Amino acid sequence: MNTQMFLTAISLLLVGILSIATSSIAIECYNKNEQMKSEKKDNYNFIIVNLTFAIIMVLVSFASAYFAISG
Repeated sequence: MNTQMFLTAISLLLVGILSIATSSIAIECYNKNEQMKSEKKDNYNFIIVNLTFAIIMVLVSFASAYFAISG
């Protein structure tokens, strides 16, 4: 088992989960306030992109953990 790679996978997982949580809260806040959502469209799009990359980060962390344990 590659310990350094496994710890990296755990770190990616934790950061990904926290990023998903904060992005989801921000999206919910923007959806509740339509005026702010229309005024700050670029910020809203950034949050959507951030959520997408956070989901990808969680998936990569699972793959990394698998390779760390199997290799």
